[in-house]
Amino acid sequence: PPPDDPTLMTDHSLLRLVKAGQDDAATALYLRYAGHLRALTARQSSPALSARMDPDDIVQSVFRTFFRRAALG
Repeated sequence: PPPDDPTLMTDHSLLRLVKAGQDDAATALYLRYAGHLRALTARQSSPALSARMDPDDIVQSVFRTFFRRAALG
């Protein structure tokens, strides 16, 4: 059985739980990767994009798409 602590679970295990509708697993994945994605977005965004969108907006959009598609399988 998977550990009770989501921080100790693999991404694959968390994704299975996300597909099963477990919000805690989605939160764990978000917390695991949001900081990295935010930093990457801040480094890679062009000045024109940065003027229109905050890195947090982009990260939220990425996760919204990811979780929507994960729910569809």
